[in-house]
Amino acid sequence: MAAGDALWQRGAPSSSLFVLVGGELELTIDAATRATLRAGDLAGHLEAFAAVARPTQAHARTSLVALAIDREALFDTWEEHPDLGVELLRDTSSAILRDTAAEVPRRPTQNDVREGAHDRR
Repeated sequence: MAAGDALWQRGAPSSSLFVLVGGELELTIDAATRATLRAGDLAGHLEAFAAVARPTQAHARTSLVALAIDREALFDTWEEHPDLGVELLRDTSSAILRDTAAEVPRRPTQNDVREGAHDRR
């Protein structure tokens, strides 16, 4: 697909996930970029698994090659090869935790509070 082409629109049904093979995909909400995905990344998998509408718009930032995988076909494959589902769950969970940690400001721990109180003495 060419740069600027939409892979999906916000609010569209989600029956497939995508494996990015080449190029970059930009995910936006109300014209604000939320993420840029690259070759090797999965796109649209969380909403495809949950069978909910797409919360973002996705468009090719550069020329893009992506492999579409139908949700039901993927579930059928997992029934035959459950280890693949477990591996994808691990990878997805790790990515969510990594992304969440990068976005959430660090909160003080009890040790920080104790050390701060100690420093003020």
